[in-house]
Amino acid sequence: MVEILTTIFATNVDLMTAKDWLGTLTTVISFVLMCMAYFWVFHPANKAKLEAHRHHLLKHDIDEPL
Repeated sequence: MVEILTTIFATNVDLMTAKDWLGTLTTVISFVLMCMAYFWVFHPANKAKLEAHRHHLLKHDIDEPL
C-alpha cells in the first residue's frame, strides 16, 4: 500500500519548471496564511475585537454620509 502511494505522489523536482515552482509556492503560502487567519479568528482573546466589527457594513453609511 505504501509503495502504491509513493508512486502516485512521487515528484521529480529536477523536471519542475518555473511555473510549477510558482504554483507550489503560491499554494504553500496561501495555505499558511489561511491557517493563520483561521487561528486568529477563532482565538478567544480576539473575540471582543472581532465582535466590534460585526455590524460595520450595515452601519457604515450612517457614520459617514456621502
